Amino acid sequence: MSAMEQTSDRLTHLSRRYLTEHSLDSPIELSQVLALIPRLSANALRARSAVLRLADEETGIHDRVYRFDVSDGDTPAGAEESVAELTRRETVPILIPDLRDDPRYAPHALARLVSALAVPLLQRQALIGTLCVLDKIPSVPGEPAVFEERDVNLLATLGTEAGMVIENAQLFRAAAQRAD
Repeated sequence: MSAMEQTSDRLTHLSRRYLTEHSLDSPIELSQVLALIPRLSANALRARSAVLRLADEETGIHDRVYRFDVSDGDTPAGAEESVAELTRRETVPILIPDLRDDPRYAPHALARLVSALAVPLLQRQALIGTLCVLDKIPSVPGEPAVFEERDVNLLATLGTEAGMVIENAQLFRAAAQRAD
């Protein structure tokens, strides 16, 4: 089973688990579900960091941030925020093979190669957030690694799955609030 299939299955399972456990009054929270999305994305894409940014439902400001870092490495946080902003503006996937080579991100870049990839998260054609991965982990230690077009497709698929998980959780939460 490929990494994409495993992660897709995991997100589908997570969505079902959220709904099932809430119907049984289990303690799983929406924030726990949201925190798993960047972790699964980082693992599937072999990234050192992954960040999920969501818009506040009332204000529309993308200030709800869920971050996963494989280690306490030196991943450029400022670059992720800039890439996420461009992704929100363009509403298309953004692939940057090396932050140092792009003048928009060079001020945030490290002395070494760092690749970035971000996709918009959509629900019914409305932008609800972004999912970004940074700093691809090389297969062979010491060799450079960059995100590629196949990674764009994988993250876009994961973003679609994540959007469905988020929507299901939000619908369930709204129904539970109405029932209360």
